[in-house]
Amino acid sequence: MKVASLVLNNFLFDNRVLKENLSLAGAGYQPKVFALLDGEIPEEEVIKGIPVKRLKLRSKNWGSRRIMQVFKYLEFMFKAFSHCKHYDIIHCNDLGTLPIGVLVKWIGNRKVKILYDAHEYETELAYIGDSEKKMRRLLEGFCIKYADATITVSNEIAEEYSKNYGIEKPGVVMNCPFYEDTNSTSTFRDTFSIPDDTPVFLYQGGLTINRGIEQILDAAEKANGNFALVLMGYGSLEGRIKELSSRNNKVFFHPAVSGDKLLAHTSSADFGFTFLMNTCLNHNYALNNKFFEYVMAGVIPISNGLYSMSKIMNHYGVGINIDENVSVNAIVELFEGKGLPQVGSQVENLKKAAKELNWEKQEKVMLEAYKSMSAK
Repeated sequence: MKVASLVLNNFLFDNRVLKENLSLAGAGYQPKVFALLDGEIPEEEVIKGIPVKRLKLRSKNWGSRRIMQVFKYLEFMFKAFSHCKHYDIIHCNDLGTLPIGVLVKWIGNRKVKILYDAHEYETELAYIGDSEKKMRRLLEGFCIKYADATITVSNEIAEEYSKNYGIEKPGVVMNCPFYEDTNSTSTFRDTFSIPDDTPVFLYQGGLTINRGIEQILDAAEKANGNFALVLMGYGSLEGRIKELSSRNNKVFFHPAVSGDKLLAHTSSADFGFTFLMNTCLNHNYALNNKFFEYVMAGVIPISNGLYSMSKIMNHYGVGINIDENVSVNAIVELFEGKGLPQVGSQVENLKKAAKELNWEKQEKVMLEAYKSMSAK
């Protein structure tokens, strides 16, 4: 069966969608990703055997005003519709693509099946106001009735979707990496000349606000302990990180690395920060990619007591929590060794967790959702 996977991004760094399509191809489906053409990237290419078509929008440079964004979306919808009506299944990644699947089902191909893949709690995002929340609820509540199967990223979000829309509880497909039997490496120590007896703290991922990065940097400036802090990724805070690293010999910036090299780098840290500020239900119920990457790499996660994350951590006996508000003083204490687990003390629990929190386990849930659609 042919599967059209829709994303409203350029599909350069969408690891979840790539893993899903690799799993579909491995199960005998014929997936193709339809994404946005953005910048100097190929309009068509094959990534790890998955064909990708990026849709070129004439409206791309029409400005950033809200009305212009509507025109861009409508153009993407029209172009995606013309492709997707020839497919057996449309995999809608996030709320923005779900109406496209519904439109195809209405007037393009009544036999098409729709899988709705909610990557977040779509109506409870941090950056949207009350009026937009209401609009999203109306749109999602209307469209989700046409989905033949729904999956999402955490148990708590799945329960909310079931309660809010009166649907069967969606399958939970967490953002776990492929299983790797990892061993500790010395990548960061070799790169930055960090002594063997110095604990390495890592933050990896998007270097943006609302992730506790500002507090981590403030704490690094205040702390007097024996520690090294590595921040690996890219984003709007990159400049501040580089500036601090230029005058603080305990702080290091490392550019983002490709997915196939990530765990080799991650496993050279001892502790990994995975914060989200509790500004919305989407954050409180989130399970960050980096949390699962830390677990797979044998790195002790440090979180801030968010509900879903704490539930998983407690279940497997891994990681530690600081206060929900991610106070600078709490991080300073960690850097100075106060309340910090001994390096390597959770290695057995992390290994056990990694054998369950991996993509090979998660893909089974997604493939069951596909089987259920075929049976309808």
